[in-house]
Amino acid sequence: MRVVASCTTLPDRYPYLLQMLNSLHQQTHRLDAIYIAVPYVAKRLNKKYGKIPEEIQKLATIVRCKEDYGPICKLYGALTMENDKNTIIISVDDDTIYDTKLVETLLEKSSIQPDSAVTGSGWLVGNIHFFSIKSSISLSNKFNSIVGMAVPDEGRKIDVVIGSSGVLYKRHFFPKKNLDDFFHLSTLNDDMFKNDDIVISAYLCSKNIDRYVFNNVPVANTNDLMVDALSINYLNMMRSFIRTVNYCQELNLFTKYETLYIKDSPTFKIIMITILVLLLIVIICVVQHYQN
Repeated sequence: MRVVASCTTLPDRYPYLLQMLNSLHQQTHRLDAIYIAVPYVAKRLNKKYGKIPEEIQKLATIVRCKEDYGPICKLYGALTMENDKNTIIISVDDDTIYDTKLVETLLEKSSIQPDSAVTGSGWLVGNIHFFSIKSSISLSNKFNSIVGMAVPDEGRKIDVVIGSSGVLYKRHFFPKKNLDDFFHLSTLNDDMFKNDDIVISAYLCSKNIDRYVFNNVPVANTNDLMVDALSINYLNMMRSFIRTVNYCQELNLFTKYETLYIKDSPTFKIIMITILVLLLIVIICVVQHYQN
């Protein structure tokens, strides 16, 4: 069984890409190949790609894309180069440094849910006003107790995978005959172009392939504060996120959503914390009143 990694990059990110590649070459489970999909022009930046440094070429196989499909290009290299349906594909982001046990851990989790995509970070979005997120990303994993859902040892089904933490797929999830249709989804509008995690997850949902999030996936140290990162403007990112989820539903890609219990909702948790704080204040005031 081959295990490969796949990613894409932007013209100004070669230094970050190099750091990420070095982290992949230090994995406890050795990768059989690393693919980097590189278009000729970065559509979002309207900028041509410069020569790819030799030090990067030594660490990975470069796969050129005639068209820029946006961040979803991270799957282009592996999907076009690997033919065995059982090949494991782990998508990664160019601006993230991964723990040495990421590949090993994702393979262990995949053995628990072998017919599903598995990751350490994901969203429940069935009711977009009460979404819940579980994260293994350095900038957000500290808030899991507030925004995260409960995850049992066997993992929990989610609606949307979060790619920056690393996601494990199997080659047969994306049949060769449907690849053009798959990548075409990102060209339908600007939101679909930007939100690769939603598009990929919705596509898998339409093929009845579950997505699972797990605890104990090593934390990924991401560089989300870069100026060209889509997540730099959180409000715009969330608006685009919601539009993309709704559009995927209109396309009948999201045919179902996983159950989001009220106890897993960040809104519910914040309300409960507020109530407890108010009760504590009332108790303190009453005690002080009787003491006086």
